[in-house]
Amino acid sequence: MTTIGVDLGTSGCKAAAIRTDGTILSDAYQEYTPVLTPEGGHELDAEIVLAHAIQVIQQVAAECGGEEIAALSVSSLGETVVPLDRNGRVLFPGILYSDPRGKELEEELISRVDLDCFYRVTGYRPSRASSLCRIMWLKRYRPELYEQAVCFLPLNALLLHRLGAKTHIDFTLASTSQAFDIWKNRWDLNILSAAQIDPAKLPQIVPSGTTVGKMDKKIARELGFENTPLLVAGGHDQPCVSLGAGVIHAGETLDGMGSVEAIGVVVEHNFSTALLSRYGLSVEPHVIPGMFSVYGCTMTAGRAVKWFRDNLCKDLVYQAAQTGEDVYSLMFDHLPEGKRYPMWVPYFSGAGTPFNDLQAEGVLTGVTLDTDRGALLKALLEGIAFELEINLECLKLSGLRISELHTVGGLARSTGYLQMKADIMGQDIVTLEYNEAGVLGAAILAAMACGAYPTWEQAVGHMVRFGPRLHGREAEHGWYQERFNRYKRFHPLYQTLCQGPEQNEI
Repeated sequence: MTTIGVDLGTSGCKAAAIRTDGTILSDAYQEYTPVLTPEGGHELDAEIVLAHAIQVIQQVAAECGGEEIAALSVSSLGETVVPLDRNGRVLFPGILYSDPRGKELEEELISRVDLDCFYRVTGYRPSRASSLCRIMWLKRYRPELYEQAVCFLPLNALLLHRLGAKTHIDFTLASTSQAFDIWKNRWDLNILSAAQIDPAKLPQIVPSGTTVGKMDKKIARELGFENTPLLVAGGHDQPCVSLGAGVIHAGETLDGMGSVEAIGVVVEHNFSTALLSRYGLSVEPHVIPGMFSVYGCTMTAGRAVKWFRDNLCKDLVYQAAQTGEDVYSLMFDHLPEGKRYPMWVPYFSGAGTPFNDLQAEGVLTGVTLDTDRGALLKALLEGIAFELEINLECLKLSGLRISELHTVGGLARSTGYLQMKADIMGQDIVTLEYNEAGVLGAAILAAMACGAYPTWEQAVGHMVRFGPRLHGREAEHGWYQERFNRYKRFHPLYQTLCQGPEQNEI
């Protein structure tokens, strides 16, 4: 049996046709660019995302050797929803999690709800980044579009809808809305009332892995399918990536190094929300029924490295285009071996957990006349890794057990960078043979919907293939800990100089 998994990210989409024995028959990727509005907003043009997604699906279908595709499922970034009219037309771009607008609506929501109760119900603190606040913003500032909207869909459900599925939202992406009761698996009417949002405009909620339709026959022919595959509800990219990385048991931890870097540890029901709330950590259903993940994140990881590529490595981009080499390999080949390089706090689009400060900006210090491009890149990568270490500390201080750390994403392709992270954390890192875990997780959901395996353990055992394990080196760990202790002083200093007293010192 063969299924297709699709992953819709902030800066590109991926797809792969994968057999249920884990064989990758074909895969494809297309990059797109978020829109920066004149007002400083961050948006995704949903029609551009859909067009690229259709192209990668068509490409993998054409390259999979004529095998029949049993089902298709989609993973996508969280928080971003788009309004549809009664004809299925997109009325407004998707507002990204990094978009700064809506602070006043976040404050209004906070004034109307009991914060402890809100967190216990949703697993989140109220945030302007949530799709709930984005819908509130649309109602406030684009009321005519809000009135026209009959449904707000996340991007993965929008793609499935365009392919023939009914409108829906899965548990995991409903969770990122911050209007979802994670214990009762339904919209929370009290929160929607406080936000003054009509629940009739929200889609039906279904578990990840639910069959939500069949691909339209005409669309299937246009895309090169001989049959009409089942369309299966996917999930938020982080729990889909967890599944595709084999992170399915309590204590197993995912380091997802995408545009945003998220770290999530799998938990069961017996955890305390009080300590988690202190650090702004979020709780979200896993795509596996009955399991949850607790997440922290840094707002810019892969996006910061992409910025570095586009602005400081144009010669390497040109070289890669001429020779067919991977531009990131060229960039990482020039990292200095020594221990003298700057320190870089990578707040390119705000600070993630535990600070949760979307207004924060980056800090670069320790630059000398000897500092070259490689030293700057090493400083940037180290800063991203230090933000991960801060989140690991918060998870452990919250009483959570971390057994294994599985790492995936674009930056996981660099063995040198993974070794740096293992040294910083003083912990082993598990790698994957196929690094596109969001795609693989979606393909596993599709396979399970077809009855390919009786248990999640068996599905992971057959479809997920692990790569080498990297070990943290004690001597290097000690040296990095000294730099890390210096690094942690930057955020309190930044708040003192720019924003007022520190609130979340660790």
